Amino acid sequence: MAIAQSLTTTASLHYTPFIRELFDTLLTDSWCEVSSNRAIEFVEGEADVAVEKLVPYETRSEQGIFFTADDITMKIVNSLAAEVAVEKSFFDPSCGAGNLLLGIAKSYPIKKNLNRTIEYWSKKFGGCDLHDNFVIAAKLRLIALAAIRHGLPSISEGQLASFVRKFDKFYTGDYLEADVGGDFDCVVANPPFGHVVASRSNEWSSGRTQLAAIFVDKIISSGKKGQKLVAVLPDVLRSGSRYERWREKLAKETSCGAVELHGRFSKSVDVDVFILNLNNKPSVVGQIIEWVPPVTDTEGSVRLGDLFLVRVGPVVPHRLEEGDEDFPFLCAKNAPAFGVTFPEERIKFGGTKFLPPFVVVRRTSNPCDKNRLITTLVKGIEPVAVENHLVVMKPFKGGVNSCLKLIKALKDPKVTSRLNNVIRCRHLTTKSISSMVLQGV
Repeated sequence: MAIAQSLTTTASLHYTPFIRELFDTLLTDSWCEVSSNRAIEFVEGEADVAVEKLVPYETRSEQGIFFTADDITMKIVNSLAAEVAVEKSFFDPSCGAGNLLLGIAKSYPIKKNLNRTIEYWSKKFGGCDLHDNFVIAAKLRLIALAAIRHGLPSISEGQLASFVRKFDKFYTGDYLEADVGGDFDCVVANPPFGHVVASRSNEWSSGRTQLAAIFVDKIISSGKKGQKLVAVLPDVLRSGSRYERWREKLAKETSCGAVELHGRFSKSVDVDVFILNLNNKPSVVGQIIEWVPPVTDTEGSVRLGDLFLVRVGPVVPHRLEEGDEDFPFLCAKNAPAFGVTFPEERIKFGGTKFLPPFVVVRRTSNPCDKNRLITTLVKGIEPVAVENHLVVMKPFKGGVNSCLKLIKALKDPKVTSRLNNVIRCRHLTTKSISSMVLQGV
């Protein structure tokens, strides 16, 4: 138990019970069915169960501690089958307890015995994490997997300490401040999904910025030429308008870029994600990354933005720009779903108003909804002040008749499916709505 105590004295986040039990299991003198099954559990989903049990949700949410789910891990591992086959090296800059690296190691070659496999794997796998106990857990789980694949031979405490030391390409600290991982052949990443304030030197963002985007930028800037990156990322990076410059930068600095839509990250994490796959520092600069699956225009189809002005409502209630006159006011609460309204509530507002008829949809929606575009037809003879939680679609011509055709077209299940391909984050953008391909409008 001395080795367990020495490695967990500085461990944070109350994750030490998981590490201690894993140590005890690896040091089993005589393997039986119960202890063998327990070793397998540690390699499989037990790390996820432990983090949910031992680390408060508030801490996990604040620091973006959400381990990679099995279905995402399998997609990433399958995309790296060719690299595994030729025994490339793999680094995870936010490794947590090592789920992604474990997924790869399950099919990675082993040597004649456990000692040689550990010696070999320690040169092929590396990672970094803010929390020392996650780094320890990742090393121990790789050791446990190697032991399982060699039939669970007995391991002494001295051997285990030696195995842990051999994995010297794992680091505790802030990856964004470190100079690690750049010499590996491949990087696999499930970076934190939180936000930070972008540094003044950032060329593609300012203010509150997705940490995952900053992680990818660091991986690309510090990686060697030809290094492969496969990362699971929040959908806002793929579809959000404020990350367009980030996407342009990646296209210039990488090659062979591919995007795979996934959906919700996990049952407990309500964030839609995608998997990004690309190669670093191409010899020929510039590429086209299809962030949105292409849609083939059929005969009679038209893009919504060609027929309708699409704008976010300009009224921000807590920053109301008051004027001298009052006008009808439309908000999400008084816009009947799939109904018609003549707005009766009135406010004083000096900003942009919209003269009916027009259609609004709720700006916030969920990709799991059967119909993400919940419409309301707005009628009346006075200009209407519209809240910023609604998106206005005002026809260039055709009046109410054009609005009714639009409402009918937006009910088509194919439209919701296409919209989900364009954007899966919760806030719809004018660009995502304008680009919708419609029939019969």
